[in-house]
Amino acid sequence: MRHKFFLTGLLIVVLLTLAATHLLPSRALSLRENRPLHQFPSGTGADFIAGRFQEQWEKALADQLFLADSYKQLYNGYKQLGLGLTTGLLTAFIKEKPEQISGFEATYLPRGENVFEIKESGNLFLFVYEPDRLLPIFREKLWQFKKAAGRSNQAEYYLYYIESNRDIDFKHKQFPHVYQKLLQTEFAEIGLSAFFKIDSLKDFTQQFYRTDHHWNHVGQAKAYQQVISLLLGPEEPLYSLYPHQTAGIQFVGSRARQIDDFSKGDDFYINLAEIPPYHVYVNEQESEHGHLSAYAADQVADNIEISHYAECFGPDKGLIEYDFMAVDKPNLLVLADSYSNAVNHLLAAHFNHSYFVDLRHYHKDTGKKFELNHFIDSHQIDKVLIMGSAGMIIADEFAFEVE
Repeated sequence: MRHKFFLTGLLIVVLLTLAATHLLPSRALSLRENRPLHQFPSGTGADFIAGRFQEQWEKALADQLFLADSYKQLYNGYKQLGLGLTTGLLTAFIKEKPEQISGFEATYLPRGENVFEIKESGNLFLFVYEPDRLLPIFREKLWQFKKAAGRSNQAEYYLYYIESNRDIDFKHKQFPHVYQKLLQTEFAEIGLSAFFKIDSLKDFTQQFYRTDHHWNHVGQAKAYQQVISLLLGPEEPLYSLYPHQTAGIQFVGSRARQIDDFSKGDDFYINLAEIPPYHVYVNEQESEHGHLSAYAADQVADNIEISHYAECFGPDKGLIEYDFMAVDKPNLLVLADSYSNAVNHLLAAHFNHSYFVDLRHYHKDTGKKFELNHFIDSHQIDKVLIMGSAGMIIADEFAFEVE
């Protein structure tokens, strides 16, 4: 009898949860995970037969389930407790010393979801070094770009590759620079290149957020200097940068959100600079991109569920244009990912019109198909820069049509 009551009660809870899930408005974004949520599909008969409808419905149910964030938080809390106990026991009983390799003295702590923590610094990272899979993709994307770029002699071409977590062989504790070596050789046929290199564990821990995959204010300053030197030469005067810590803000980044650990974050610094006035257009509409001025004035509420990197520097958009009204300076096109958001305004301050295109979002945001040479011709582009990490280059959307 007790079993029947238990099963009946459980069934009622499940049915009420499913009913609430479908009756309540769908959520578009998860602040805790900093990602868009899957929506319930309308679908067609063909989608159902092909299995696409079922797959989309399952993903939407996992995201839209009533009290889903609470369930995930509870589950991840117990998982972190278990991992912590396991790691503590192993450390106490095995007494294994960290492997000592020049420039790479570190102990790894498992945090779940393929996320590990460098014990000495607290930086979170993934084991995602896979050159055998990525090198062929790099070659194909470079071939596409060179073919597309070869149709126009109007612009000069540049590449700024950002080494990140994907470029570090954490398993063997090495910094092989394999993608950089390929890019440097292949891109030399059409233009100049420079690289944001990680040569030591110190480079990684000091130039990237502990809880996020992006570079911090130290890495951003380095990138600004390197990119301007690449595009305009080492003699080009740079704007002075003044690091500013936004008071009371703790930035909980993507790596921490992946394991649902909001217990610690990064102090949030921005680089301030006195640059000329300008206009910003987001997807061809004049609009502010990000809230850098609010962070500079310490006028930001402390909310750990906010992704401060995106809130401060602006979310990823298909097309962002900066107009510095400097007609004597060249026009710039940058094919970039979210890394550039933190330095867009600094780079653009050295040009007349600057266009930052994120191919992952361009078609969706503008309703247009991106055609490299048409964009160069129609916007009188003088310099084209590819600026991104491995994640951008291997993305399906980073592709160029060739005849």
